[in-house]
Amino acid sequence: MGVVRVIVILLRALLLQRAALAVENEIDDMMKSLTDRLTQQGFSLDGYLQMVKKTLPQLREERRTAAEERLKRGLALIKFAETEGIKVEPQEVDQEAARFAEAFGEQAEGVKAALATENWRRSMTSDVFRRKALDHLLAIATGQAKPEVATASRLPSGEKETPSTEVATQTKV
Repeated sequence: MGVVRVIVILLRALLLQRAALAVENEIDDMMKSLTDRLTQQGFSLDGYLQMVKKTLPQLREERRTAAEERLKRGLALIKFAETEGIKVEPQEVDQEAARFAEAFGEQAEGVKAALATENWRRSMTSDVFRRKALDHLLAIATGQAKPEVATASRLPSGEKETPSTEVATQTKV
């Protein structure tokens, strides 16, 4: 077996492992959201599991398909945003944090301080990015904006123009 073939096999295994980990992380997020909702309503996850007569592994497995779909939609949205040149500037995250903190009235300054942590900033950046991408997608869908169209210079390296990208390139306004 040649060295190149071994490297290809290792890379495929690594990609599969990362994909499986991403799905597990998505399921973890879904389970945390469920637990938070149950807690807000005065219930526990254990009580919920007893009520629906399922084990935690069964509940996690039921969430697998939805987690995979969420990941696919998320990746598609990221690719769309990349193609459209959508980016989030630090001041947009600052504005989002200020807007969020203002809702807490007198406690706004304490909330702003809490939102300054790296995890919160990452979360807010992700939220702003998602909102901008979805707003732009909606604008395109409703004819309020024109999409950026991939041209040969914007295609990922090594990707050849297909008839659909050639037509898109020719019809760019």
